[in-house]
Amino acid sequence: MRGLISLTSIHKADSAQRIIEGIASAPTIDRMGDIVEPMGARFKLPLPLLWQHDHSAPIGNVEHARATKEGITFRARIATISTPGKLKDRVDEAWDSIASGLVRATSVGFMALKSEPLPNGGRRFVEWAWHELSCVTIPACEEATLAVAKHYDEQARRLRYANTRVVRLGDSDLRAAGLPPRPGIVRVG
Repeated sequence: MRGLISLTSIHKADSAQRIIEGIASAPTIDRMGDIVEPMGARFKLPLPLLWQHDHSAPIGNVEHARATKEGITFRARIATISTPGKLKDRVDEAWDSIASGLVRATSVGFMALKSEPLPNGGRRFVEWAWHELSCVTIPACEEATLAVAKHYDEQARRLRYANTRVVRLGDSDLRAAGLPPRPGIVRVG
């Protein structure tokens, strides 16, 4: 099996559900001189979502993928584990690394079914079996970065702050609360 690290632009990261969305593969030349054609992908969902191409380190599943000539869009969910232990630590590390921008790339793990040579010595993978998607630190394809947008959808935001009031406190209010006299904004509710 071969791994192509493709730049992925995550358009959305939903912290509550640990959902990431973006582009899993694009038809550009990677650092190895190869092109993996998005329309050539053969796959069945759900696909495993792995941590750093380690087959013994799954972190979730790719729930949706759609191939177009411009690339493969995907939606994946990183698991939420409540039981303390190695599995919880791994998936929490993966989520925190992605959400903080420390891990910003994905890589498709695949097996070539049909390919042709490129003039640069690389290969154009015209048809390929997509086996897994990995969140990785170092991409082979320079466009394969994850741009994690830390935001919730509008409905989740409204629900989260539905009972919140913003109050501006003056020096006397802060002194009465035992705080240093500096005006500030405090969220109450």
